[in-house]
Amino acid sequence: MSPPKPGWNVVPGGIAFPSAGKTVAIHPASARSRLTRTSAEVVEEDTYLVLSTSPSAPIIDEHPVRVMTDVFAFTPPQLGQVITKGDGPYRFFAIVHDFDNDPSWTTDAIEEALGAVLTLSEEHRVRDLGLQMLGCIHGNLAPNRFLDILRATLSTNRIEHLAHIWLRDAGG
Repeated sequence: MSPPKPGWNVVPGGIAFPSAGKTVAIHPASARSRLTRTSAEVVEEDTYLVLSTSPSAPIIDEHPVRVMTDVFAFTPPQLGQVITKGDGPYRFFAIVHDFDNDPSWTTDAIEEALGAVLTLSEEHRVRDLGLQMLGCIHGNLAPNRFLDILRATLSTNRIEHLAHIWLRDAGG
C-alpha cells in the first residue's frame, strides 16, 4: 500500500478529510451495496435532467400541445445547482453536465455542486451521505482530481452533522 498524500489520514476502509468543523470519513462503496444505508444520495445530473431518467417513456395522459408547451417553457437549472427530491432519504441531483458544451462538465460546476450538497446535508442533518464521484461517472474527470476537489470543498465548509461520505460508482 502506498503512503497517503500529505494531509490525508488513512482510516480503516477509507480516508478522513478535515472540514472547517469536524473530520469526515470517506469510504469507497458500490452503488449496489446494501451494506451502507445513507440518509441522502447524490447523483450526477445534467441541465435537462436526462441522466437520472428511466430509459422507458412514461405514458402521458395529456394533450400533445400541452406537453410541447411545457417542454418549451422548461427552464433548465444552472451548472453547480443541486435539486432536492424526497423527504428522507433525500436524493440530491447535482447539476454538473451541460450537453450543449464540450466537455459537458467543468471543475467549477463540480465545486459549486459539492458546496451546495454540503450545505443541504447540514440543513437536513445528514449523517451518512452516498456520493457519486461527480464528473467521473458521465465525464472524464480523474477520480484523484475529484478527491482533491472534495477535500478542498470540505476544508472550506463548516460541517457539524455529516460523519461519513460513501463514494459510489455508477452502478445504481
